[in-house]
Amino acid sequence: MTLNSRLIFVEGVSGSGKSTAAQFICHQLQKTGLASRWYYEEDLSHPVALEYDAEAHPTPEEFLSAKLSRWNSFVRHTVTSSEVHTIEGHLFQANVGLSTVVEDLEAFQIRDLIRKIVGVCTNLTPVLVYLRCSDHAQVLRRKLDHRGTAYERHILATFAEDQSAQARGWEGYEGLVRKQEEEAQALDDLFAALEVDKLCIDTTEGDRNRPYQQICDFLSVPMSTYQTPSLTDLSRLTGIYTCDVGGEATAFEIRLEDAELVINDMPWMWAKQRLLPQEGNVFYVAGKPYEIEFDGDLHGEVKSFHVSTQLDWGMPKQVFPRIRSL
Repeated sequence: MTLNSRLIFVEGVSGSGKSTAAQFICHQLQKTGLASRWYYEEDLSHPVALEYDAEAHPTPEEFLSAKLSRWNSFVRHTVTSSEVHTIEGHLFQANVGLSTVVEDLEAFQIRDLIRKIVGVCTNLTPVLVYLRCSDHAQVLRRKLDHRGTAYERHILATFAEDQSAQARGWEGYEGLVRKQEEEAQALDDLFAALEVDKLCIDTTEGDRNRPYQQICDFLSVPMSTYQTPSLTDLSRLTGIYTCDVGGEATAFEIRLEDAELVINDMPWMWAKQRLLPQEGNVFYVAGKPYEIEFDGDLHGEVKSFHVSTQLDWGMPKQVFPRIRSL
């Protein structure tokens, strides 16, 4: 085992696969016996995340200083630990987007902030895995299909109110593609300028195995996998399940798609959510900090599943009964 870094940045535009890659890295390191932690990008208690508040930070400089202080605090609390930390989206993506919400913030200030963050993290020997996309129309379409029609309607409605996009004549889906292309160019430039050990992978085609092998080679860790359950074993877990949403029973399904289990239309998740097999009846939810364990009776028939998570928000703790087969 030759991994020297204790901080792995995972970056890329929205939909490039950051969360799933960061989850994969954390689990691979754990399988080698290393203590490892993945910081989910949307965790409300994320140690380096900081929402912009104009009253608390009247000037861009004060806000950037406060963000850097969060990173300083993170490093102080982790530098003496042997744990490897994987952070997605909070080096490039979260900071590039600040220019749209912080008035009078200049691009050079964002570049300087990112350079300072890397400097603050020097004692953790940071490395960067950058997921690049060459066809943003394809990647955006795949993301919207995965997250569902409600998400797509919300994103398009929000984009319609984007004054910067309006000024450029960007509208609808084509406008979203133009916006993502512009953001991607900014991320490409940051990646090229950053002086750390780094890896760039094109994830346009959505092929998981090749990028994951490249990541393991880059980090000098073996790529290990659990034995894939048989289709017969996976089929036992499919069915219609139900959950309680505000006192109302809501049904959703788990089915086989391309030899994988997929949860469709479950509240608190995207419209289509892959399940990644671990051991026995335990699965990880791809790109989400959830672990699912199916519960069976003495005869092996699946009756329900329950979810474990480190988050203190999002999916409530409840048992999800299986009400019938597909």
